[in-house]
Amino acid sequence: MYDAYAGVVKNSALPPYLPQLPQPAPGASAASAVTSAAHATLSSLFPSQEAFLIPNEQILMPNEQKKVM
Repeated sequence: MYDAYAGVVKNSALPPYLPQLPQPAPGASAASAVTSAAHATLSSLFPSQEAFLIPNEQILMPNEQKKVM
């Protein structure tokens, strides 16, 4: 989640932990990047909770990012 945020904000004070990660899309939202990273992490750790995670991820996504998904 940190790398998702750091990759979008591109602040030299926030060096990535994993520098080989792909670059975010131009205009990517930090909130959407962190939400997606959290969803991927939690889905992997708690697969039985997937039904709970999807609706809550949609609530947290900014409106402009929902259209892209």
